Order: sequence, then C-alpha cells, then structure tokens
Amino acid sequence: MTWLAWRQFRVQAFTAVVGLVALGAVLAYTGPHLVGLYRSSGIAQCQASHGDCGPLIDDFTSHYPLLHILDPLVLIIPGLVGVFWGAPLLARELETGTFRLAWTQSVTRTRWLATKVTLVGIASIVVTGAVSVMVALWSSPLDAASGNRFNPGTFSVRGIVPFGYAAFAFALGVAAGAAIRRLLPAMAATLFGFAAVRFSFQQWVRPHLATARHVTTPLFGAQHGAPGAAAGTPGVHPNDWVVSAHAVNAAGHTVAVDRDTLRSICGLPKGEFSQGALQSCGQRLRLHSVLTIQPANRYWPFQGWETAVFGVLAIALIVFGFWWTRQRIS
Repeated sequence: MTWLAWRQFRVQAFTAVVGLVALGAVLAYTGPHLVGLYRSSGIAQCQASHGDCGPLIDDFTSHYPLLHILDPLVLIIPGLVGVFWGAPLLARELETGTFRLAWTQSVTRTRWLATKVTLVGIASIVVTGAVSVMVALWSSPLDAASGNRFNPGTFSVRGIVPFGYAAFAFALGVAAGAAIRRLLPAMAATLFGFAAVRFSFQQWVRPHLATARHVTTPLFGAQHGAPGAAAGTPGVHPNDWVVSAHAVNAAGHTVAVDRDTLRSICGLPKGEFSQGALQSCGQRLRLHSVLTIQPANRYWPFQGWETAVFGVLAIALIVFGFWWTRQRIS
C-alpha cells in the first residue's frame, strides 16, 4: 500500500522538490547582497539612536521587490497544498471509483486512508515549512529593518504558524474530498474554506488570544489607528502590536476625530501644519487616544497558540475523514 501511495504521489513530490531547489538557489544567490546592503544602510545605527529611520527603511526595501513576491508565496502555499494535494487525495478516487480496487485486495479502508494521509500529509507540512524557513532566513535583514513581527502580514508567514496552516489546509482538503466525493467541488470548498477560516482567525481571534493592554496617550502622540506602534509613545514599545486606537473626550466617551476635523475646530491654517500643533489642540480640547496593545514579548506565545489551534482543527478534520470513509462510503 505504501508503494502504491508513493507511485500516485511521486509526480507531485518531484515537482515540489524541483521548486524548493529553484527557490533555494535564488535566495542563496541574492541573500548575501541583501545582508551587505542592510549593514551599509545605517538602519541598525539609526534604530539604536531612536531616530526617524523611515526614509532609510523605505530606500532599503525598495531595492528588493522580491519581498513582495516571497511573503505572498508563503501565505498561499498552505492553501495550494490543500487544494492540489489534500482535496484530490480522496475525491479523485471516490469520483472515479478506483478506491474499490484497493478495498478488494485485502486492504482495509483504515489502512488505505492512513497510508495516503500520512505520506502526503507529512510532505505537505515539510514543503510548506521548508519554504517558510528559507524565506524567513532570507528576509531576516528586512524584518530587522521593519522591526514589527506582529504585523499581520509578517506574523502569518514567519515562525511556526505556516506549519499549522499547512496541516489544516491539507486536512480540510481530505475531509472535503471524502464528504463531497467530486474533485472540482472539493477543491473549491477547500480553497474558500481555508481562506475564510484563516482570515477570520487573523481578524477576530488572534487579537484576543491574550488579554490586551490599554494605554492612554495624547491625541496624535501616536499614529492614530495605525497597525504598528509609534516610537516615543509612553507605554508603547516600538515592536508592540497596536490592535486598535480610538479617540476619547474628557468624559471618556469615544469621539470621531481626524486631522482635518481637528484642524478646522482649532483654527489651524490649511496646508502644512505640525504634529505639535495638532497635539496642543487636542490637549486644549482634552482629547486623548486609547490604544489597545498586545506587547511584543507575546510574539512566540501567540505563534504557539495559533499553531496549536490549527493543529487541533486539522486533527478533527482527519478524524472526520476517517469516520466518513468507514461509515458513509460504500
């Protein structure tokens, strides 16, 4: 049974190996130059002195548009694994009826499914993890420049969470294939299901994996509503994740205030006006910003919790696939 499962999967495995080798060659060729460029950019010295490093960072990252390809690649690979490796695993055989040949050759349903799921499932996680690790190593100077690992786009393609995404996407494909029993609908269900669950978790679950801190700061003392922390804001470290921000008045009630509205209320001139003028105006009106923050030191706990959640979901889906195959397919 193992030999048969390997023969069915060998083309996909060979394609994955070729892709990994090609990606590794590109990253190995460009990586040393990226490291050298970062060391000569002056970003590390600027960050150590707590200066305004934005122009240096923008200039540095503009030299490597490859970054805008690699991160989305790590993001979509788990979904592709689920669609092209997970969903066809059962759906193709159930749709064509070839599964009956294996079941009539003294191979039990459990052994048939366990062999296929183990082989392809491990390959799915290994391939996704290998791409994630290679991209993370290559991107380390860029990550050091940006500094904010909690940024949603960065968090989802670094650390160990891609392993959890790959396991969940593959298991979702297996479960969809077993339940739907038709290849194309199972692939579509896997794609949309994985995207919906991952996006929903990022938007509505991840911010609440641990109790957030609330910090009150002068209005416009931080980047109001920005996803990252603003350097120099009391109680906010540069790498903290600012989940949300809203303005409150002296009574503690939330008010809708933006720069243009505040400029009009305070009689500031049109055109250019300083950040200090906006802060002074906000103080006169007794307005403050309330920031909801997840501290930077929770990065690895959040990685672990999110990976565990997707791992548990993957196990539940695989169990469902086994149950459905044993009880519902004849």
